[in-house]
Amino acid sequence: MRSRLALLAAALLLGACHSPISDLIGDVPGEPAEAPSSDAQPTESPTGSSLVQPAEVPAPIDLATLGTGAAPGNAKGPGNFVGRGSARNFYTGRGGRLWFYMNNYYWVSETAPLEKLWIKADVIEEWQDLRKWPKGNFVPGPEPKVTSEYWMVGPTRRSVRIDNHKDYCLLSDGYTAGSISVKVTLTLGHLKVKDKRGRWVESRNGYILESRNYSGGGGLGSENARFVPLRTEAVTTWAYKVPFSTHPQRLTRSSWQDTKLPTWALEKRSAPPGAVRPARPVTPSTGSAPGS
Repeated sequence: MRSRLALLAAALLLGACHSPISDLIGDVPGEPAEAPSSDAQPTESPTGSSLVQPAEVPAPIDLATLGTGAAPGNAKGPGNFVGRGSARNFYTGRGGRLWFYMNNYYWVSETAPLEKLWIKADVIEEWQDLRKWPKGNFVPGPEPKVTSEYWMVGPTRRSVRIDNHKDYCLLSDGYTAGSISVKVTLTLGHLKVKDKRGRWVESRNGYILESRNYSGGGGLGSENARFVPLRTEAVTTWAYKVPFSTHPQRLTRSSWQDTKLPTWALEKRSAPPGAVRPARPVTPSTGSAPGS
């Protein structure tokens, strides 16, 4: 009898060793079972045990590691417009038009590779703070002009064609004061365009217009341009402003004649699309990143 009891106890003990602990003690009241996180990814440690690695959210790249991108100006740097000989940059044209007309190249950082490089320029021009002649009351400006275009970079690290910045107002518009604000965002990268057969090819033109919302529109359209930004060069946004005013001399119409030539100012420097720092290494012993 005593030997049968010993054999029965041993069988029960062996069965308990192969049963899940929840079958023995049941669920803990008030504490539902925790589902495994879908973000957690198991990884193999050097010892062969499985560790849980938290999902890593890519952090924005450090701007200090990027090249300076592209800038407007001339060989001496940003802020200088290309001269137009004896022609004035601001003048009165035929038909009662007041014109401003300026030229500039775009220049590429010394850190950027030159092979088949293009500059994408997104331009926004706004007429601001407009006053009406002869009383000088403020009036709303027209819709901003928006342009997306591409400039081929030549062997001298300069765009192979000059960008003409120009606009005008009519004397009949009766503006006595205001300003023209121009903002240009420059991105370096590689460009292919779609040809008539629908193939993606490299363009031989020094300039390509993608789109604009004025003068009848035009351009090949964003669906026909494939631009890949360089991840090693910063995106830069530059701006300048052309003010004009004869106010408070309300009986005198505006003139460009004495307006000073503006200079470019760097407004913003940011990382290109898709540029992120690599994920931080995970320490195998704890599964956490250093310094976290």
